[in-house]
Amino acid sequence: MICNRFRLELEKNCAVWKDQRIYVTVSIGITSFSRQTPVDGTALNDAADKALYQAKREGRNRVCG
Repeated sequence: MICNRFRLELEKNCAVWKDQRIYVTVSIGITSFSRQTPVDGTALNDAADKALYQAKREGRNRVCG
C-alpha cells in the first residue's frame, strides 16, 4: 500500500537541527469508495477521520482504514 510505503520512508529519514536528529512519524487514516456506490464527500471525509483517530489510538505511526 502506497500510504504505508510513504510512512516507512518518512520514518527512516531524519532532519538535523542544532546538532540534534529529528525524526518524524505520521499516522494516516484512509478510506475508499466505488464508482458503483456513490458516497458524498462528507461521509468519505468522516470515514477517513475515524480511521486516522484509530491509528492514533493504536499507537501512532501507522496506517488504518
